[in-house]
Amino acid sequence: MSTLFDFVSLQSWDHLFEVPAPYLHEPEVCDFYYKMDLLSDGEGVRKTVKRVKISLNEEILGIILGVCLPKKFLKGEYKLMFEFINKVLVPRIEMRIVASAADLFLMEKLDELEAINLPAIILEHMHRVMTWKTAKHGIPYGYLLNHMFKHFEVPLER
Repeated sequence: MSTLFDFVSLQSWDHLFEVPAPYLHEPEVCDFYYKMDLLSDGEGVRKTVKRVKISLNEEILGIILGVCLPKKFLKGEYKLMFEFINKVLVPRIEMRIVASAADLFLMEKLDELEAINLPAIILEHMHRVMTWKTAKHGIPYGYLLNHMFKHFEVPLER
């Protein structure tokens, strides 16, 4: 059986998880999510953090994270475990043992060896966190937002 690293590596996401857990800039992450502007039709998000204007869409987030969008992605052999999907890709704090329709769709695409559009998943989940009143999603992607803060040169303190 392949390892989780093999699955992540075949998606070309390994560089996002190789580094030991970076410092989490929690105040900036919370500020990013607080009153974030959601662009129409889930096409992206906009926010100013420490007077730095940030505008994200799938393409920009893909560039920042160094991941390819599906149309440019080479397919490979992989299969991600359910736990990886609901704890890393679309993290939530409730119902972690129940597969949603979105979870099943992701599992199907992975099983069919189709590329996953990570920037789109992240942006959609950000929208869901900001707009759904009944679900409890927590504040996802704190560590991945460090890449975005660095790209936009947000001044960060330790």
